Amino acid sequence: MQNRDKKIPLSNRMQSILAMLQQEKLSHGKIPCVADIGCDHAFVSMACVRDGLAERVIAMDVRKGPLSIAQTHIQEYGFAKSVETRLSNGFEAMEPGEATWAVLAGMGGELMKTILQNGKAHLDAGIGLILQPQSEPQAVRSYLQEERYIIIDEDFLQEDGKFYTIIKAIKNTGTKKLPQMDNVELKYGPVLLRKENPVFQEYLMEEQHKMQELQNRLSLQDTVSSKRRRKELEEELLLLARAMTWNHG
Repeated sequence: MQNRDKKIPLSNRMQSILAMLQQEKLSHGKIPCVADIGCDHAFVSMACVRDGLAERVIAMDVRKGPLSIAQTHIQEYGFAKSVETRLSNGFEAMEPGEATWAVLAGMGGELMKTILQNGKAHLDAGIGLILQPQSEPQAVRSYLQEERYIIIDEDFLQEDGKFYTIIKAIKNTGTKKLPQMDNVELKYGPVLLRKENPVFQEYLMEEQHKMQELQNRLSLQDTVSSKRRRKELEEELLLLARAMTWNHG
């Protein structure tokens, strides 16, 4: 049975991704096509159409199991005409220019970077990106910078005891050279550092506390590896201190 009135279960992370697409719609009108890469259960894909953010969505996953579940949901919720599913490793099953925005969420930063590298033709075509790396966001930001992408928005939230970063980026199509992000911006996010985000501030304080505790434990050891780790922690704490005072000059 098809039922578009059925409530789509959306986590806070999914809602944040949709909010970034909503900003795009308000600025430039409804998006012709969104690619949802690693679509999982296709809840974001369906909500894109339900909320009028996109005309259509290509929901893709590398695994047959999740894609089969996504197909079942799309039929069940009544979105078969506007949400198409494709078995795909990253951008593989899509032509450059077919979608104007892509969502990549719920995967590690290094894997996300690999997917973006393998889909470079789409980046060269100027596809907009909404990215939610589960780890190593600095690797993602560094690659975006290499590919002349500008990070125009970031969000940071906590869900089920874990912290998550969401990045919105567009291609710099101008000839003007952009300022390069420094180590603090790459690690913690150029937009997040300037935003008043209480969850982000809480995360920075938690990180500082954990690092200082580890530093204290390592100070009781006198091995080569403990000395090396103490030195690494000193550098990480310096970056963290800069992040914590970023808005204060």
